[in-house]
Amino acid sequence: MKKIILYSILISLGFTSCDFITEQPLYLHTPDVVFPDVVKAEQALNYAYVYIPAGYNRVGGSFLDAATTDAADVDYSAPINMIGRGFYTATNPVENLWYPLYEGVRATVFFEENIKYLISANGKTEEQLINMKKGWIAETRALRAFYYFELIKRYAGVPLVKDIYYSSDKAALLPRNNFSECVEYIVELCDSAVAEPNLPIAYSDQKKDLMGKMTKAAALAIKAKTLAYAASNLFNGQSNPVLGYTDNNRQPRFERAAAALAEVINLQNNGTNALTLYSNFEKMFITLDGNTEYIVVKGAGNNYNVETILYPPSLKGSGGMCPSQQLVESFDMKDGSPFNPSSPNPYENRDPRFYSTIVYNGANLGSKLGKVYTQVGDESTIDAIGAQLNLSTITGYYTRKFLDTNIDLRQSPTNTAHVWPHIRLGDIYLLYAEMMFAAYGATNDPKGYGMTALDAVNKIRQRAGITNNLTTLTEEKIRQERRVELAFEEQRYFDVKRWKIDEKELSQPVMGMRITNTNGYLQYTKIQVDGERHFTSKMYLNPVQYTQLIANPAIVQNPGW
Repeated sequence: MKKIILYSILISLGFTSCDFITEQPLYLHTPDVVFPDVVKAEQALNYAYVYIPAGYNRVGGSFLDAATTDAADVDYSAPINMIGRGFYTATNPVENLWYPLYEGVRATVFFEENIKYLISANGKTEEQLINMKKGWIAETRALRAFYYFELIKRYAGVPLVKDIYYSSDKAALLPRNNFSECVEYIVELCDSAVAEPNLPIAYSDQKKDLMGKMTKAAALAIKAKTLAYAASNLFNGQSNPVLGYTDNNRQPRFERAAAALAEVINLQNNGTNALTLYSNFEKMFITLDGNTEYIVVKGAGNNYNVETILYPPSLKGSGGMCPSQQLVESFDMKDGSPFNPSSPNPYENRDPRFYSTIVYNGANLGSKLGKVYTQVGDESTIDAIGAQLNLSTITGYYTRKFLDTNIDLRQSPTNTAHVWPHIRLGDIYLLYAEMMFAAYGATNDPKGYGMTALDAVNKIRQRAGITNNLTTLTEEKIRQERRVELAFEEQRYFDVKRWKIDEKELSQPVMGMRITNTNGYLQYTKIQVDGERHFTSKMYLNPVQYTQLIANPAIVQNPGW
């Protein structure tokens, strides 16, 4: 049997010829051994999911959000600061997913190409076997679409791999496709997956062993997010079709994206909505069973790693990612009115999502963990701002989101399930609001999707527990809602780039709050935490790693790199 390879851009650092395929697991590159065996075939299918990005502390031990003005890593020397300060290069791109995402593409193409060799499965009838294989193929197509979406939002147009290439085939050196071709291919893959009757609509029970599998809901959501990105500022009016649309005719793109997002929201399963907003915002991030908000996720296993990373040092944590004052001020009040930064009690009566996202001075983490104090002066602790190098907060805040506060690292901690939400319904609602607002305004629903842009934002705020609805809507308010609702979920970093507000946003210093306690009197002083943030126009797109350019000369680097 011939050894197979997709093409040279898949060559990783250290493998500079097609012989790298021998380093892959045996069951991935010997179809005659794998695919006649249903167990091994399913293992090959599951392996294709391995390359979904992890999310938690993914970038050198940090969250990607620490490269935005929403947060700063407690460790000043953390690799994430190379992104935030603009120090990354094509030789060392830091947030580099080109190779692993293409390995995911490779696994899906390989599976789809060879599943035809499975001719029997544990007593299944021929019809049952055919249907099972059709469902599996639909899974891999939706998954491949997800990998391509993750690629184009970082790099714009990329080479499209649709076949297995053999090592002697020079056609393996593929150039980058135009951005529009990539978008349409993702749509094609998703439509194909959705049309397959044997692909589940959604996993309504969301059991742990089913979490993360591709469904019709996932395929629709991947398509919808792709079209929303395609309609965004970054990918329109480009001079090079590889980088985006050369025209700026965005109205039909807004409308197409809005329609696709509405299809996700209105998806039915046995006569009811397949996806629903989870009622408890805080518990959504530590609850699997019954969580019908998650659409595309990555399991992080049963452990307490996230708590170890993010807990304050008094709770035996590492401090982790410290939320910024800018993010804190983005949360409105509980009654829906804007926050007043000069308030003498800045942490009272805030949007309930604030308390589920931010650990502030005096925050109560429950009966097991108690209160956390970040103040200096009287009654200060090791959690105080700057108290312990690389452990204590540098902004005056710690991260609350994703944490299961039933875990006490000071005693014998128990494991808990953690699942990273790549796409969830709250994200879809706010993208829908963004696209509907751009296409039709705040209060119009001319296509009868069932919600206006204003309705969609208010539903998210209602779920959060904000008592009063918005009566008017602006583009800036939609962006603020995305910042608050999706904080630390790797959305903000890409949102500010696709909106093209980076040069004023990502070059701002990260701010914090120093609280001094003197005889019970608290004095609040806004401080600069990181004044070295830097963004230039070339950073709208990631650089293609230099080793990939050497491996495949047909690939052209992104501008400026």
